[in-house]
Amino acid sequence: MGARYYDAAIGRFLSQDPIYLLAGATNFGSRWNNNWRDIKPGEPTYSSQFGQYAENRLALMEYLSDPQGLNSYSYVKNNPLKYIDPTGEREYHFSFESKIGLGGEFGNQWTIGFASDGTFGVSTTLKGGGLAGVDASVGVSAGYSNANTWSDTLGTGQYVEVGGKVLYGGSVTTNFAGGNYTGTDVGVGLGVRGLPPVPVTFSGGASKTVPVFQGSVSGLKNGVTNTVNKTVNAANRAANATVNTVQQGWQKTGNFFKGLWK
Repeated sequence: MGARYYDAAIGRFLSQDPIYLLAGATNFGSRWNNNWRDIKPGEPTYSSQFGQYAENRLALMEYLSDPQGLNSYSYVKNNPLKYIDPTGEREYHFSFESKIGLGGEFGNQWTIGFASDGTFGVSTTLKGGGLAGVDASVGVSAGYSNANTWSDTLGTGQYVEVGGKVLYGGSVTTNFAGGNYTGTDVGVGLGVRGLPPVPVTFSGGASKTVPVFQGSVSGLKNGVTNTVNKTVNAANRAANATVNTVQQGWQKTGNFFKGLWK
């Protein structure tokens, strides 16, 4: 089921709901707002009203006030007619970037990625920060984030990177948003980084990601599912009609021979 293991034979989840495991985490409030609260169109979230700290506190109070929420193996408080629980707990992406800098760095990154809820997109990111050394390189990286949807990867953030290259090499980047961990990227590249003979450097700074293109396969998936269901239902109706016709024919034939016998 994406974020949880489900046993269809017994109709039960074998692993706990991630929202239960996140109780008390620094991003609990945003997860609660995204997946559980009955937010009406135009209604502000706790975060926009009171700030992140209050958002986490109020969300946790709301969560713990409902005894159904304490059943960590349930699905949407055992009320799937009213709630849904998106399972897009991960987003995966591939990035292409170029950097340049001496003591400070500036770079541009193009990213193609998708989330497990069916959303996908292309974005561009501007990065700027401090660098222990020199960097003039291009590279490619792959990574993931804990975003629920592709749109959650957009906006401002921070990053910390360690790596090195003299002609070629690698790097590991850890990403944050609002001080919270959001994901990791591992990359390889060509160029010069660091100050030989010690080509390992550290860097960090701020990033700004904006969308270039966004889409979703959920609508396509739903359309295919609906088409298949309609086709199956039509086939069932045709089969039932055929069976009824045959049964009526046999009944009429039987009645005809019974009349002759009499």
